Amino acid sequence: MKNALTNMLQYTHGTGFIDLVKITGNTKETKISGRSENMLLKVDGTFNNPISEFNGIFGIPNLKKLNTIMNLPVYEGDSNIHIISQERNGEMTPTGIHFENDSGDFTNDFRFMSTEIITSKIKNYKMADIKWTNEFNPSDFSIERFRYQIKANPDYDTFKAKMEDNNLNFYFGDVSTYAGSFTFASGLGRNLKRVLECPIAETLAILNLKGNITMKISDYGIIMTVISDMATYQYTISGVS
Repeated sequence: MKNALTNMLQYTHGTGFIDLVKITGNTKETKISGRSENMLLKVDGTFNNPISEFNGIFGIPNLKKLNTIMNLPVYEGDSNIHIISQERNGEMTPTGIHFENDSGDFTNDFRFMSTEIITSKIKNYKMADIKWTNEFNPSDFSIERFRYQIKANPDYDTFKAKMEDNNLNFYFGDVSTYAGSFTFASGLGRNLKRVLECPIAETLAILNLKGNITMKISDYGIIMTVISDMATYQYTISGVS
């Protein structure tokens, strides 16, 4: 369970934009849903194997605080970290986490969000029927050049993605002052109908994650799937305009 929490924090809170997640778990699967405050970034994940301690629907708020507690040196080794559950509406539902060091003289308690509250904050949604025809694995070389353009154009929050001659080109800056561009991926099949404007910080945050990354792009935004050692996370980055 501790490893599952660590993995979830790495791929949600670790992006720098998600501080609240919804957990939906049963005996068959355990799912994670989260949204950034500006709604430009959404994450939906599924653990490779169900986490038995996560059965039920509940919210984990304040991921920054949880991450701080999880990384206290006092809870390394043989510490006692376990889920607390209570009966609600005839079912046992996780309500928090109890932290206790190996000697039992240092503790913390972290409360979860109830089913009703987290369901009102993070609603289930069905993605529109979008043809994500351009699918590829971003290379380390392209990701590094993405970082270079960010350094060269630090005054902008967005970049533009445009398909030209089966190449996906990224444009930075303003042509009236200074600007830059590069080919992020080549040999793709379908051109975009319009220029897609995307947030730089959110896109870079996902590209910086560890794991196998697959990117899909359409006229409505970008989807990146990241496969970690314990779960698969799908990130939807909405176009700014």
